[in-house]
Amino acid sequence: MFVEAEFHGIWKSDDGRIIDITPKVPSIDNILFLPDTNRKYEGFQVANRKMKISDNGVLDDYFECCDALFAIQNHGDRKFKKGIVLQNDEIKIIEFLVSMKYSLHRFIYEGNNRNSVCFCNSNLKYKRCCGFMLRKVIADLKLYYTF
Repeated sequence: MFVEAEFHGIWKSDDGRIIDITPKVPSIDNILFLPDTNRKYEGFQVANRKMKISDNGVLDDYFECCDALFAIQNHGDRKFKKGIVLQNDEIKIIEFLVSMKYSLHRFIYEGNNRNSVCFCNSNLKYKRCCGFMLRKVIADLKLYYTF
C-alpha cells in the first residue's frame, strides 16, 4: 500500500561488510539499503519518508499521524536528546496518536478505506468518526508543531 524509507546509520567493516547500527523495533529480517550521498547523520533523528502506492485515502491519515508523532517527539531541543520528557497534555496526545497509528495500520491492512465502517465499532463510516476526530486533532497540533 505504501513504501517507507528510513535513515539508517551504517558502518563499513574492514572486510567491506556493511553493518546496520540503527536500532530496529520491531526487528526487521531484511532491509534494502539505497545510499543517499546528499544526507548525513547530524546528531538527531531524521523523519521517515513515505510514498503511497495505493489510492486508499486512509493512508493520508496514517502518514499525518506518523508525522505528528515524530514532530512532538522531536520538538525543539528534544531532537538532540536520547530520552525525552513530555508534558501531561503531550502524554495524552502521544497515547492517542500511537493508538490511532496502530489502529489505522490494521484497518488499512484489512483492506478498509474512508467509507468503511470505523474500527471503533460505532457503525459510522471511518471518515465521519475516528477519521474526523484524527484530522481535527492534527489540525490543532499543526498550530503548535511543525510537520
